[in-house]
Parts: sequence; structure tokens; C-alpha cells
Amino acid sequence: MILVPIVEKYSSFTEKEQQIADYILNNPEQALTKTASELAQLTSTSPAAIVRFSRKIGFDSFPSMKVGLAKYLNNNQYFERDMIINADDSYENCASKLLAQVIDVCTTTANHIDNAVLAQVVHMIDQADCIYLLGIGSSANVAQDMQQKLLRINKKAFFLPDSQINLLSTITITHKDVVLAFSFSGATNVITVSAQAAKKQGAFLVAITGNPDSPVGRTANVCLSTPAIERKTRIGAVSSHYSQQYICDLLFLCLVSKHYDEAERLTMHATNLLSRI
Repeated sequence: MILVPIVEKYSSFTEKEQQIADYILNNPEQALTKTASELAQLTSTSPAAIVRFSRKIGFDSFPSMKVGLAKYLNNNQYFERDMIINADDSYENCASKLLAQVIDVCTTTANHIDNAVLAQVVHMIDQADCIYLLGIGSSANVAQDMQQKLLRINKKAFFLPDSQINLLSTITITHKDVVLAFSFSGATNVITVSAQAAKKQGAFLVAITGNPDSPVGRTANVCLSTPAIERKTRIGAVSSHYSQQYICDLLFLCLVSKHYDEAERLTMHATNLLSRI
């Protein structure tokens, strides 16, 4: 479907390309009726930029992109766009928009899971001496949550919110370890440097990113894609957060399913410990 490659590549688009993407994502029916010149005028770009954009998302020309868009609309497979909160939204509207956003982000992420890659990552985590987690900002929250989940099922996991200390931790990484690098853009400098250092140490590197064709994505052994839309100007990293969280929860559940009885025993033990405080 045409909107899927737009979503997947959004974070790698130039500013002009994001302007074109924004218009198509927010006005798919109107975009279908426009010529390249008209769309260029509406997006403050140029007809040549429209053609380049069409090719970048996998079409030979702008007319072929419109054919793809028409097929998408005819199939009624609408992709819920960024959560946009307006000044006059009621609390009920905010709740509805967030729910729609979460459902669509998780559904889109689920549809892009490569089951072979997922199985490989679960196996590598299961066999690893230690799992190192890299992430800053919103990604750090997901990484820390993943660390806590792994510890609950007796997996040695390492994460510190200080990105520089996490970078230094790569000194002790070995080929028996797995590194999960969280970066929606795949271009965050400290995550890139940390990922490259971990890979040099021989670790199995997994990139959880919205842009596999990025420094972190290209460094990784495998990528788990988080195809969510995030604008440059945003109130919060809603889409990327839930997309990353879906991947982490899925990995956790897969690990639990491999060792269900042991995981159940450990979970009960953890619950009993926490009940004492």
C-alpha cells in the first residue's frame, strides 16, 4: 500500500519531502486529484521534487504513485495519521484520538514484523550472557522497561539512563552478548557510536528503529522495524514510543512462551518479594 512506504521512510525524508508526505498523509483523497504542479504548489516544493519523492517511495513516476494511492483508497485501508490535538478538543476527543493512534501504531508495527528475524532475536536474547540496552529520551523509557522485564525472567540485562556511561559499558561487551539499540531516527549520535562500539566487540546487535537505512540500522546484524510517523515538531513521541513498546513487549512474551513454567515461577517470586514492601 502506498502509505506504508511513506510511513516507513518518513524519518529519513528531507524537509521538503516531509512537506509532501504530510500533505499526502493528511489529504490522500485530494492528493489523488492533483497534478504534479498543483501538488508542488500546495506543498511549497517543485514538480521535480514531487517526481523524486514518488521514486523514493518505490514508484517510477508521479502518475504511477497516484495509481497506487487510488488502489489504497479503493481498498479502504486507511492509516490513522499523527495524533493532532486541537485547542478546542474535549477530554473525550483527546482520549479517542490517543486510542486510535495507539491501535494504528501497534497494528502497523505488527504487520511489519519479519517472523524469521523475530525468532532469531528471541533465540539470541535467550542464549546471551547479558543483554545491553541503548536508548535516550523517550527510547530510554522503553529500554528501561525492557530491562525490568528481562530481570523478572532471570535474564541479565544492563541499562543506565546516562548515555555516556552506557557508551563506556560497551568496553566490557563480548561476542556472547546481545545489544538492543533503540533509536527511532537511527541517527542519534551517541546511540550510533555505542552501537558501532558494541558491534566491534563482537556483540549481536539488534536495531529497533523506524529507519533501517540509517547509521544504527546499517550497523546492526538485524533490524526490527518501528514504522511510526513522528513529525520534527511534536508535543510528545507518541507514535515512536508505542511502536518501540510493542516490539519490546512482543520480545518479552516470546521469551516467556519459551520458558513458561520458569517464567511463571519467577513472576510469582517477584510478586511475593514486592508484597513485603
